[in-house]
Amino acid sequence: MLKIENVSLKIKNKVLIKGLSFKVKKGEINVLTGPSGTGKSSLLSAILGFIPLTEGGIVYNDLILNSDTALEIRKHTAWLPQQTDLGINTVYDTIYEPFSFHLNQNIKPSINDIKEKLSILNLPYNILETKYKRISGGEKQKILILICVLLKRRFLFLDEPTSALDKNSKKQVFQLLKSQNNSVILSCSHDKDWINYCDNIINIEK
Repeated sequence: MLKIENVSLKIKNKVLIKGLSFKVKKGEINVLTGPSGTGKSSLLSAILGFIPLTEGGIVYNDLILNSDTALEIRKHTAWLPQQTDLGINTVYDTIYEPFSFHLNQNIKPSINDIKEKLSILNLPYNILETKYKRISGGEKQKILILICVLLKRRFLFLDEPTSALDKNSKKQVFQLLKSQNNSVILSCSHDKDWINYCDNIINIEK
């Protein structure tokens, strides 16, 4: 479980969030939503320990996020940023690159596992041979979401995960994420289609 307890967030003397509290349980897809400028992406960064809180606390299961625990907590998280130009060489290389790190070597996915998830996302198997920079923005978004799922982290954070996707693709992504019933999933979005798919909606008001 992820608990946000009376969190306030201020950046450059501007108060973005004041006294926000909520809980996120595993097996559910949750979404932070609200008008632009309300601090959705900043809150995700704070939850990951990249931005300090003004007030309140963040608890991962029984572990309180602070400067001493942040690195250990991040070992159990996967994060999808809004930036999608993060691939190297081919799509195959991009998918397998995170599994070259020692932390992830023991969970390196099989080709069959990748093929199964590509099918859920309606992506052809031969996309693996394509240069990452040549695939579309929506395909890049799907591939990065696929990597997040393959990493099998306890906590998954998604920043505007459907910004480049059409309606059918959004449903495919939801189906893939919904199968991850051992993960705590928190997204932020202003996409009405995505918000309607999600199990829980957390509104952030100005």
